[in-house]
Amino acid sequence: DGIISYEEFLDYYKELSASIDEDDYFELMIRNAWRIAGGEGVCANTANKRVLVTNAAGKQEVVCVNNELGVKQGDKEELMKRLKQQGVNASNIELHGGLDTTEKPKKNNKNNMKMNKSTINAHAGNNIFNIAKSAKRSDGTAPTLYEKNTAATKMANVFRSKMAQKTVDAQKRKQEAIKKQQLEAQEEANRPKPKNIIRPKGKSYVGF
Repeated sequence: DGIISYEEFLDYYKELSASIDEDDYFELMIRNAWRIAGGEGVCANTANKRVLVTNAAGKQEVVCVNNELGVKQGDKEELMKRLKQQGVNASNIELHGGLDTTEKPKKNNKNNMKMNKSTINAHAGNNIFNIAKSAKRSDGTAPTLYEKNTAATKMANVFRSKMAQKTVDAQKRKQEAIKKQQLEAQEEANRPKPKNIIRPKGKSYVGF
């Protein structure tokens, strides 16, 4: 009939919870799926949008939008209304840490396209590290706390990505070494063995 009753909703999640071992993970899944703000520790909501709020005094802080369902992407006015409903008086908000823009990204020229993946990752990692480490941006202005946190998060992601790639490469080398050992053992097993020499009966020339 197109209508989900409370009993049907409860029965569905009862069956779903049976396949989830940890209560903390179940709570996190429910909060993220239904955009329920709050939670503590590993149960804390991670799906709701966070924005950088600047109040009338010029103080900045990252605030979670508790009720974000139905908000269109980039709708600052609606987000400010939702924040006001939860008791946050914002004179301005930034959705991407001061990087809000409507300009289209510039196309890379052919010379930039020739850079290999490792070079691009190295440049990206260096830029992220410089933003997180320095007190100024390339235009001379001081980065916001949100930008520093974002840069530190990206730097951590780059590090984890490199460590994960090293782990994958090590596993590949280990598998290759195992295969090589198996092939060598198979070749050794298939190698023809020398025939046993049968000593003729009677005395030999050396007197045996």
